[in-house]
Amino acid sequence: INRQAAADKALVLAMGQLHMALAGSGPYDAPLAVAISLAGDDKALTDPLDQLQAHAHDGLPGLVILRGRLDDVAEEASVPPPVASDAPWWRRSLAPLMRLVKVSRVPENGDAQAMPPGPERSIALARAALDAGDLPGAVKAMGALSHPEAKAKAWLADAQARLDAQNALTRADGEVTKRMSGGAATDNAKAGNAGAGHAGAAGAGAP
Repeated sequence: INRQAAADKALVLAMGQLHMALAGSGPYDAPLAVAISLAGDDKALTDPLDQLQAHAHDGLPGLVILRGRLDDVAEEASVPPPVASDAPWWRRSLAPLMRLVKVSRVPENGDAQAMPPGPERSIALARAALDAGDLPGAVKAMGALSHPEAKAKAWLADAQARLDAQNALTRADGEVTKRMSGGAATDNAKAGNAGAGHAGAAGAGAP
């Protein structure tokens, strides 16, 4: 019993270290390996932990980095499409100037929901979501882009990977909680049975 209790405590500690590592943007393979080794043959726990291995060596960009990269996504989205070679001469002449003009459609009150549909709205919604720590909301906002550019696609892939990792870690946490609750319930039951046994023995010995 003591050995199992010690293993459970070590698992909780390993999960805490995994949380801290995954909260950043660096590798988290070391604490993940420890957690997997302590999980043993508990498939309900090892399955979500195994899902974290894909990015464990390189790590995943954190919310701060994802928030900063939205500026690059916005820059890319603001570039007007190339002018066709058979377009009127005046349009071809104005094309270089149009690339320098940037008009923000974000309302003065900062309410991105009030913006017309389009890349700028999606990016503004994603920024607001990340500022509130809402990664699922940011992924949903960027996922609404109908024709994402290269940087937007890369951003969305990384953000989705982080969201999947966080969800997997949450599932693993739930299994660890079940394990700890089950162990506590077993200990309490054994303690109760032992107490009942002592009481019975005492009653049998009474005159």
